[in-house]
Amino acid sequence: MSEEDAILAGELALGVLDGEARTSALRRVLAEPAFAAQVTRWRRHFAGLIDSFPAAEPSADVERAVLAAIRADRQVAGRWRFAAATAAAIAASLAVVMAWPRHPIAPPAPAPAHVLVAALAGTDGVKPFNAVYDARTERVAVVGAAPWPADRSAELWLIAPGASPRPLGLLDRGERSSVAVPGSDRASMAAGVTLAVSIEPSGGSTTGLPTGPVIATGGLVSG
Repeated sequence: MSEEDAILAGELALGVLDGEARTSALRRVLAEPAFAAQVTRWRRHFAGLIDSFPAAEPSADVERAVLAAIRADRQVAGRWRFAAATAAAIAASLAVVMAWPRHPIAPPAPAPAHVLVAALAGTDGVKPFNAVYDARTERVAVVGAAPWPADRSAELWLIAPGASPRPLGLLDRGERSSVAVPGSDRASMAAGVTLAVSIEPSGGSTTGLPTGPVIATGGLVSG
């Protein structure tokens, strides 16, 4: 991932993006597992950073200096937005972010997440719906899936990066379904993998792969 993408992920994690910039970054969270994982790493990184310093209010001179620097050099505006947002919270964090190196920072490795969520973007007019994986119950809850033909089944799939789709189970009819993740697939349930729903013959695919239309896909991110 480029340095610019790493900075953008950090800005989204800090909440300093707005308007179209924020909308575009959120779309990338859903479409790009690597970008979503980077955002999650930054959120944990900044949470730990802020917790390690006592609360303090930056002086007016600090804010004026940051804003002046942003106006003076738009090429480094991304880095200064980092500094400005952190200065508004704590002065000590401002000093850390202003010392941003010229080379990409290696964020800390992500900690295991108990809950993962996916916004499943519908295709061919299907409205988007949501899936939530709870590692404690080892189940995926699917909420708001569109109805499918009575003589067909809706099947949930797990697609790890670079791997073939793996069947997780059939969805129940109604507003909410709950699918138990097979033991062999539980280790693969992590941020960055994709969930998909396809319409299959009654009882599900007999080939181990989707055979019917895929009506929705979405990447898992930490909840």
